Amino acid sequence: MKEKTLKLLFYLKRGTKSKAGKSPIMARLSVGRTMVQFSCKTACSPSLWDSRKHRLVGKSAEAVAVNAELDSLQVSVCRAYEDLRKKEGEAVTAEEVKALVLGLQSDSQGLLYHLEEYLTRFRERVGVDRSERRYKFLRVFRGHLKAFLRHRYRVSDFPVHQG
Repeated sequence: MKEKTLKLLFYLKRGTKSKAGKSPIMARLSVGRTMVQFSCKTACSPSLWDSRKHRLVGKSAEAVAVNAELDSLQVSVCRAYEDLRKKEGEAVTAEEVKALVLGLQSDSQGLLYHLEEYLTRFRERVGVDRSERRYKFLRVFRGHLKAFLRHRYRVSDFPVHQG
């Protein structure tokens, strides 16, 4: 079986700028035929970005710090990919690697899970102090939310973290 390739590309999202004039740095992660994009949670001045090297040019403090962050992210992506390959074999997707790197564990409870829990508790209260009409409305809302998450974010459930 052909081994899946891991590719990580950093790029500058030039269309978006902060008040300080910095643009966010994004990452495009490809594993085999699956691909995801995510923010690196860092930004830089567009004038310092080298689109061929996918890094910042120069020895300024900003360039050194951002390049170190990108290198650290690249190492963590490679480690996550290797860990998943050891666990799951060849069935590794880019979404799984991204979830592991960003701390979005798939076994964590997401937004739809919590909504389902709420609906279960709500259903028990129908007739006591909750109406059947409101319960039906919430079930329709659940369907719309599920469709929105699939369309907008291309995920089956949105991770929820307690801060």
